[in-house]
Amino acid sequence: MKKTFFLFFLLLIVSCSKGFGDKIENGNTTIFYTNKNEKVVAEKLAKYWIKNQIDGKEKQFIRILKFKEVYHLQLILREEFKLSALSFEEIKLFTELQSELNKLVFTSLPCKIILCDGHFKEIYTPVSE
Repeated sequence: MKKTFFLFFLLLIVSCSKGFGDKIENGNTTIFYTNKNEKVVAEKLAKYWIKNQIDGKEKQFIRILKFKEVYHLQLILREEFKLSALSFEEIKLFTELQSELNKLVFTSLPCKIILCDGHFKEIYTPVSE
């Protein structure tokens, strides 16, 4: 699982933090949420992120959005990251992380990991439904 955490440490980058909703900051990780009801989920995610050593040396920005009956867990990619470089093994790691998050953090509604640019614009969804 440490490989998963290292992957996310490498994928996440610094982004502008204004205009994305309320936020929780824990270590180098900032988690945005747009609805006060999502604050509990954001707090659980922050604790999970730190406990499992996903919080890296660089600033990381994450946003949680409720979309119909699923949470979108938006992760910001590094600017130099190329989607064509996403290997089968990395996709497998995303799948494992999403599954674990759904068991431990997103217990009321499942989450779906979405990779985004620095403005939380969707680029790629690594885990198919």
